Amino acid sequence: MIAVNESRHIIRLAVRDLLGPTRGSSSDEPSFAGPGRGRLGQDVHTVYLDRRVKEARYRKEVTVKWSFPWRGYSVEIEGRLDGLLEGPNGVTVEEVKSTLHSSHMLRKMPAVKRHAEQCGFYCLMLHHSGVEIRRGVVVYVSLLDGSERPVDIEFDVIRYEQLLQVRLDILIAAQVQKEELRDVRAEYAAGMTFPFAEIRDCQDIMVEDVRGVAESGRTLLCSAPTGTGKTVAALFPMVREALRVNTRLFFVTAKVSQQELALDTLRLILKPEGRACAVQITSKERTCPENDSRCVDRRCPALDNFYFRLHRSGILTDLLENPVIDRAMIEEAAAAHQFCAFELSLTLAEYATVIVADFNYVFDPNVQLKRFFDESFSDMLLVVDEAHNLPKRAQGYYSPELDVHELRGFIPLCMDEDLDVYRRAGALLNQVCAHFDGVLRKLAEEQGPSEWYVAEPDRSWFERLHWKIESLILDYHLFVAIEQSRPAPFVPVQTQGRERLVDPLLEQLYAIREYCRCCDHDPDLFAAVWYTEGRFKLLCLDAAPFLREKINGFHGSVCMSATLTPFPFFSRVLGVDNVDTLMLDLPSPFPVENRLFAVCPDVDTTYKKRSASAAQIGKTLVELMSLRRGNYLAFFSSFAFRDEVVKTMELGSVRVLLQTSGMDTSGVLREMEANRDETLLLCAVHGGVFSEGVDFPGHMAVGAFLVGPGLPALTVEQELIRAYYERHMGAGFEYAYVYPGLNRVVQSGGRVIRSSTDRGIVILLGKRFVDPVYQEKLPEYWQKEIGCPEDLKAEVKQFWEAADDSWAF
Repeated sequence: MIAVNESRHIIRLAVRDLLGPTRGSSSDEPSFAGPGRGRLGQDVHTVYLDRRVKEARYRKEVTVKWSFPWRGYSVEIEGRLDGLLEGPNGVTVEEVKSTLHSSHMLRKMPAVKRHAEQCGFYCLMLHHSGVEIRRGVVVYVSLLDGSERPVDIEFDVIRYEQLLQVRLDILIAAQVQKEELRDVRAEYAAGMTFPFAEIRDCQDIMVEDVRGVAESGRTLLCSAPTGTGKTVAALFPMVREALRVNTRLFFVTAKVSQQELALDTLRLILKPEGRACAVQITSKERTCPENDSRCVDRRCPALDNFYFRLHRSGILTDLLENPVIDRAMIEEAAAAHQFCAFELSLTLAEYATVIVADFNYVFDPNVQLKRFFDESFSDMLLVVDEAHNLPKRAQGYYSPELDVHELRGFIPLCMDEDLDVYRRAGALLNQVCAHFDGVLRKLAEEQGPSEWYVAEPDRSWFERLHWKIESLILDYHLFVAIEQSRPAPFVPVQTQGRERLVDPLLEQLYAIREYCRCCDHDPDLFAAVWYTEGRFKLLCLDAAPFLREKINGFHGSVCMSATLTPFPFFSRVLGVDNVDTLMLDLPSPFPVENRLFAVCPDVDTTYKKRSASAAQIGKTLVELMSLRRGNYLAFFSSFAFRDEVVKTMELGSVRVLLQTSGMDTSGVLREMEANRDETLLLCAVHGGVFSEGVDFPGHMAVGAFLVGPGLPALTVEQELIRAYYERHMGAGFEYAYVYPGLNRVVQSGGRVIRSSTDRGIVILLGKRFVDPVYQEKLPEYWQKEIGCPEDLKAEVKQFWEAADDSWAF
């Protein structure tokens, strides 16, 4: 840690500070998720040094200090080198590094640049202390078999003195800049005012509650309907507190559109004079203009010597003059100077007060920003927007799946190669496939034929496999780094659903590693499903413990959404069901007379009886739309049920638009926005692209028909989740089906009323909506307003007749 004492003109730093951050292309091996990597590395390190210290004139863990004048300061550098061997022609300096490389690949391994520089700086410090340097050596020791590889480094006094000067200029300037920012930001925070002239009803309550958790270090669950202004109500007090105490705020959400809303709000809050900035972090796949194998292989020139090149360029200072630095600005600056845009965004984030990003960068163990979360982050703040989406997303982070057919397809390709690393890969893939086949045979013998089985995985087998897969992945990276090429079957390609090139073999190896990693967690949280069609999945039943650990790691947190009730359910699945969690349920800020909630209980939308009700549902929709021309939305539990209903409808002048799987919403939205002459009915599904994150303000939608409670489909995996919550909560059906289904309903219904001037109807079709099991789990203001009129058509007609005529088309 660099310390600058301006009053005494002293600069203190460690040797590791001279090496720059351990990121980008500087890491010697991929992140290791297995058990005890650090401890095992330290053990190997100690064993090597203890053996060496028995030799004459060998000393281990030698503290080295060096002080010298520099630009009016006294610079003090300190470090502890691993080993020192004294000889007649000078000393040999050793740095010892553990690695997961096998002995075969270790023999080819060059010294990692960072390790070589570390050893070189120790040599320089000793040289200036009057010690004759014979050579410097980086010794790599394999964690797998104890094999060793010493790699000599080139030590040149003049070169390292010049390198030291350059690094000091950059490091001290960066540190001074951060300290100046801290003081200016604290002063700015003291004078901050709410960015709008007036604060809305209920918005003031939320601002005050958020301020309280930011200062006291608690968690707030906030359900704030559309129109509350929850984004600014959360960001303003959180940003002010982050500036006051010089910490960092993460604002994470599930959709890019919500990131854009947060950035627009931050443009109102942050001003240039505050020297505070917000940085948007977007995935490398979306920001990198290149699409070749250099990024896959970590040898892209845009990453070469990135940290120090960046600081010499001056663009960091230029960008930090902007209160909000979004993706477009980062990409433009990176392209102009040939920097990696993703790495540039991460470096900017270290200077930022606010980081705006996807859930992944905080909660996904494989994608999280390690530079912020590898150590304590207990002084930082967190806002989780659209928090109702987080539990399901987090389950996906911890639910790896392997396709045996894909794995099996790589085996002959690997075994056809003469190269050792591919033959090892083929052998490992064969072991995994053979293990799957053996498990299926055993289960079939014990339980009889089935399409799937649920059985505990052999965790000890996967633990042993974990070490093999880590070693193989590491050796594969080293092979590519040395050879800089691959055989034809393994050249990176663009796969379905991915914007970037990927190494097809590495993708399979990563998937196996992820399965092994998850096998190391609490077995009670998982269920292993073995499908006879050729895949096996480790299903995370409950992600709450993982979310709890991360959310509680922040000083203060806000989890908010327009649909975050009932609180007992969401606090449990988010892992924040404890005494330190506060809960705030705000009512809709829009006039009650502008909306009509009503239930049509005359139809049955349960799976067994929905076909019999399809015609009645279609008739009801047509009758209600006949009362007012305009755009309507209808949400169903599935595409199949939707199509059943649509086929029965006598549409007349009504034109139907159908959601299709994976469709782009923009065309439909443009058509609905332009419509002023006819009645359009958009038929979609609960939980689909039109039910959340898409607005239909004003005339874009005058009504929503919510057909059934939108329960998740009955699958083996959903039933396993139900059984888990039945065991632990005594409420399996509610947790696995009812709560998620009604959350979809509320999201769908929320598409209609988006402002204080919007008017619209929300009709819930299905007798389950009058069942207390369902109705009592809807938002409080829905429960208060939902009616069950004897004559639904007359009720809707009366509502429209009461509307201001100027509001019609």
